[in-house]
Amino acid sequence: MKQPKIQPFDLKNFDFSQLIASKQCLTNNLPIYMFSGGTQEVVRLEFIFEAGAYYQDKKLLAQAVCSLLTEGTLRFTADEISEKLDYYGAYIEKYSDRDQSSLVIYCLSKYIVKVIEIFEEIIKYPIFPQKELDIYLTKQKQKFKIAEQRVGEVSRKAFFHLVYGDTHPYGSSIQINDFDLLTRADLVRFHKAQYNSVNCKVVIAGLYNANLLEILQKYFGGSDWNGTPSILPTQIDWHASVDKKQALSLKGAMQASIRMGKPVPLPSNSDLAEFRIVNYILGGYFGSRLMKNIREEKGYTYGISSYLIPLRYSNTWMISSEVKADTLHLVEDEIYAEMEKLASKEVSERELEVVRSCYCGEMLRDMDGIFDLAEKMKYHLLYNLDVNYYTDFLQCLMYITPERIQAVAKQYFVKESIFEVSVGK
Repeated sequence: MKQPKIQPFDLKNFDFSQLIASKQCLTNNLPIYMFSGGTQEVVRLEFIFEAGAYYQDKKLLAQAVCSLLTEGTLRFTADEISEKLDYYGAYIEKYSDRDQSSLVIYCLSKYIVKVIEIFEEIIKYPIFPQKELDIYLTKQKQKFKIAEQRVGEVSRKAFFHLVYGDTHPYGSSIQINDFDLLTRADLVRFHKAQYNSVNCKVVIAGLYNANLLEILQKYFGGSDWNGTPSILPTQIDWHASVDKKQALSLKGAMQASIRMGKPVPLPSNSDLAEFRIVNYILGGYFGSRLMKNIREEKGYTYGISSYLIPLRYSNTWMISSEVKADTLHLVEDEIYAEMEKLASKEVSERELEVVRSCYCGEMLRDMDGIFDLAEKMKYHLLYNLDVNYYTDFLQCLMYITPERIQAVAKQYFVKESIFEVSVGK
């Protein structure tokens, strides 16, 4: 029986401009990106800093500074900060990755002024108490020791080391002695250099009052918070390993871990849209070829996926899975076999219809609320993207042909160009 044609979502009349925030600047040129809307009297406020691992001169430094911002300021202890935020029903999340660090605070709209007062203390005037630093490093060292016994963590670190080299910010990994080298003076210095208005962007979302910009101007718009822009090369050279394959042994491991992949074009390159679609077919959703083959048919793993890791100077494509220890090489063979199929045979129109429909649905789900749009803004700011990013990708998704998919797969799925790490017994 002929299967019905799957219709992708009709987005021709969708107003994509609403996906990009309106922009204002404070008097010190601090950019504010604003999404107004929602159904609840809640505000999401995110401060994004050029303060990721890319900027640190000691390992752990960027992560430690971000983590300890709430552990004491000139006016408040860590307990007092926690009590005040609890009183106003506010909640803080802290993130630090390779390129950026950020603080996100959620609060009721009516308490936004009180919460911003506390937020100013946290961002501008942390003191990084030695006691809190010692506790933090002790805990992180213990977590590190535990993580070193996990095949997934070992393979992830080894993969980035192969691709970028140990001296590059994207490839360097923490060693146990790094926890003993970090000092409070390092944190104070890094905070002063990176946590200021010239290295900051602010994203606001929710139901906020019209005077919110005036409030932000009062607490964050003054010249007292200026600094020097971080000056780095547009791209630090990396030194990929000549040997692209690495097999590591981990004593007592009950499973094995696989990481495969390589650098791919940045969002500014039109080739990326096509590669994203090919990757989606390979391992980007639950009905992907890798999932059907290795999980459903062979039963080698609970899950396997391929995805892009957004880094400012190098978009990284990765396939990852934890598998049965005795099936490691079988899984590797099946992964390469699926790549070869995409490169040697055109996808069917039926499969392409499913991919278009699933991908459109996933995009709509990721834009379902005002906070989701604010979260995506971080990606846009990382790469300086505009609204054309969405329209160009959807144009590519709707009109890409099976012939073009095969050509892209043939271009990128070259076995000799792919880095591969496996970890097991």
